[in-house]
Amino acid sequence: MKQFFFLKFLIILIFTFKVHSEDKIKKCIEKFETFVHPTKCCDFPIFSNKNTSAEHCFDENKENLNFTCEHHECEVEKLGIFINGKFNIENTVKWLLHNFTDQVKKQWENVAIENMKKCFDEAETNQHKIECKYPDYPHILTDCLYQMNFLKCPTFNSTDECKKVKSFIETNECREHENSKYIMLEFWVI
Repeated sequence: MKQFFFLKFLIILIFTFKVHSEDKIKKCIEKFETFVHPTKCCDFPIFSNKNTSAEHCFDENKENLNFTCEHHECEVEKLGIFINGKFNIENTVKWLLHNFTDQVKKQWENVAIENMKKCFDEAETNQHKIECKYPDYPHILTDCLYQMNFLKCPTFNSTDECKKVKSFIETNECREHENSKYIMLEFWVI
């Protein structure tokens, strides 16, 4: 009898957790309507101050986005990276640098903010030239880039270069290499 009640309790618990998790993921995906699909390089504008929708980037492999949401629970909203549906550059930079030393923060924060603004300005005024210029941005919530930096201004023009950066980010080297955060920072602020 005890076993029956325990089994019943376990089934209810699993079902409740599953429903809660699915609901949480669904809400999270709704919050990410302006995000690029994590496995794609889409044309700009993908996200912008105009809150441009990027649903066309989600059409395949949505499970990747689910994975991101499930593991990070929409931290971008909590941290102020999006405010009223608009991307906030200053808060994003602070978040990206939060694991660095004070010296690194002091050295790079203003530079990073200015360069990110230039990136968006350049991308918005040269949309027809932008192809795969933000290969690492969709990975903003991956374990690797959570502690590092992600944005390379759209100054490199070749697809090969884009693939090289994207490949670097997606490999374990990015997580394991002690200097990789500085390499990413270098990619980002040039």
